[in-house]
Amino acid sequence: MGDKRRQKMNLKHLRKIKKQYLLKKKLKKNREWLFREENSLMAIIDPPKLTDDELEQIFNIWGTAGMTTALTNEYRIFKKISGFDPNYVPSIFYFPLLIRSLNPTANYSIYENKGLYDLLFKGLKKPKTIVKNIEGNFFEGNSTHISKEEALKIIKKNNEILIKPIVDTFGGKGVKRYIKKQLSEHNLNQILSTYSKNYIVQEVIEQHKNINIFNPSSLNTFRVTSLFLNGRTSVLFTMLRIGSPGQVVDNSSAGGLRIEINSEGLLAKEAFDKKLKKYNTALNGVPFAGKKILHFEKLKKLVLEHHSRYFPTCSLIGWDLAIDKLGDVIFIEANTRMPGIRMGQICCGPLFGERTKEVIDYYQNHPPLL
Repeated sequence: MGDKRRQKMNLKHLRKIKKQYLLKKKLKKNREWLFREENSLMAIIDPPKLTDDELEQIFNIWGTAGMTTALTNEYRIFKKISGFDPNYVPSIFYFPLLIRSLNPTANYSIYENKGLYDLLFKGLKKPKTIVKNIEGNFFEGNSTHISKEEALKIIKKNNEILIKPIVDTFGGKGVKRYIKKQLSEHNLNQILSTYSKNYIVQEVIEQHKNINIFNPSSLNTFRVTSLFLNGRTSVLFTMLRIGSPGQVVDNSSAGGLRIEINSEGLLAKEAFDKKLKKYNTALNGVPFAGKKILHFEKLKKLVLEHHSRYFPTCSLIGWDLAIDKLGDVIFIEANTRMPGIRMGQICCGPLFGERTKEVIDYYQNHPPLL
């Protein structure tokens, strides 16, 4: 074997070792965070232990995918809240392993930038973009490059605006709403300086009255999670996310609730907050039982028709959608990096349902790449 070929093989081997090391380091970091989150919930709800038979059922399904006893604590949480089922997917296994198999990093990254949504999703109705800032550069809604002075003039023409970062808005971080009297030139400069760069200014959506009743201060959105695998798209679960009175965002970290919507568009009897406390009414007292979501079929139709069209390389998508005053579905954003699954499973049951084995087989044949 020649020296050059040997050196090339050695370099390839070293890169593989480095990659494995970084993977293990990232796994450890994420698992430490997830363990802390699990332990916090377990301290609140005091879940029962798993029986030997229940553990055996879990390993019969997930053992070939690498499930270990250390990863089964979340099954205790599910058991306490909804009853035992071995098909649940524990968050600590889901990320970064399973989701990175379904949505490899190279495939999901571009979809994380909301500043590109106008270009990527032209066929979907979205909140109107007034101005966006990408890496310090200002653009009008049609992506025409403009000066900061022009951007300020355009923004000030609006009676109400919503500003949010174009990346990393987990938990509603950085999402703010302002009315016209708050948008004098001095105030607006001050507001925009807090974002520095990489943010988007949008028109405020007027939501349908059928949804507005649960909390008018926030845009109450729908989380629809879908799976596109082996040429087939399925809606895995659908939840309504309801904000807390006075809050602009509907995230659970801001006190919001999550509630299942069944296949007929009816709300479940109970919603959950971040600490898994149950509610049979919204925080403003509006009851859930018997409430039907109008235009619900439009939500499912959009997801089933467009997952494979817009996300052919990402198998699992967490869609954030709204219904406006006209009854049209509004595309807010798509979560591709790590669509949340715990609250979805708490409200709606095991993530993959009848497709669990199919997903495990895919995972085994497509090891995660970070």
